[in-house]
This record gives sequence, structure tokens and C-alpha cells, in this order.
Amino acid sequence: INTSDNRYNEKLFVCGGHSNDGNKCELLDIYNNKWMQLPNLEYRVSQNGIRYDDGIKNRIYIGGGSRAYSKQKNASNMSSYFDILNQKWYKLPNTKYEHCHHPLLYLNDSQPNILNICGNDQHNVGNNEYLDLREFKGKWKELTEN
Repeated sequence: INTSDNRYNEKLFVCGGHSNDGNKCELLDIYNNKWMQLPNLEYRVSQNGIRYDDGIKNRIYIGGGSRAYSKQKNASNMSSYFDILNQKWYKLPNTKYEHCHHPLLYLNDSQPNILNICGNDQHNVGNNEYLDLREFKGKWKELTEN
């Protein structure tokens, strides 16, 4: 959350877990040492990737994660974002490939509308995919695709 006073920007976003409340999301205000309950995800996540977009969009993106811990059949392909201003979750398309254990989600400063995800697990780096966030019904594409 952007403010003119940086001491109020120190927040920690926590989402998911290994238990039945794996769809629970909270925000810790580190400066004031207070937890705030956020709206729950529509599905459970664990060992997912996460990326905060502190640009114009003010969104928190999550993607991938463990099928075993989240107890979701296609958890490794799921992605969503949390709109900080509207305090609401939005589902993104599923990825083409699995991204199981702590995948990397990233945005490039030169292409702020392109969300990337890569990684699978410690034995398999996996595929690098991207999603153009400007496309209403976009699909994840491999980085090598046009």
C-alpha cells in the first residue's frame, strides 16, 4: 500500500498454508504490530509464488503451489490476484504447465503488464510462462512463443 510516509508501507502479506484454512489471507502492519484479516481466496494454496505490484495496479499476484498440501487437484496451475484498493480477489487463467513448489512470479519494469511465472521444484526448473494482463481473456504462453 503506497503512502507518502514510508513507515506505513511496512506490511507483510500472508496467504495460504498447510491446513484446512489454506485460503485464509492476512496483512501484518509491521509498524503498528497489528494483523488485519483480508478476504479469503476461493481455493486453498500452499507453497505458491507471490508478487506484489507496487505500480499503478496495486495488486498482489499468487500462482502455482503444492497440490498435496493445498488438496487442490490443479493447484500447481492456478493463479489469482488481490486488488488492494477494492479488497477483492480475481481469478486469472490457469497456467499451461505445473509450477509446484515456490515458483517465481515477476513483472518486468519495461513491460509492467506482463506477469511471468517460472519454476516447478528443486529437481525441475520447469517452464517460463507469461500472461499479458491487458488481455481480458488472455492465456498463459511459453516465453519462447510469440
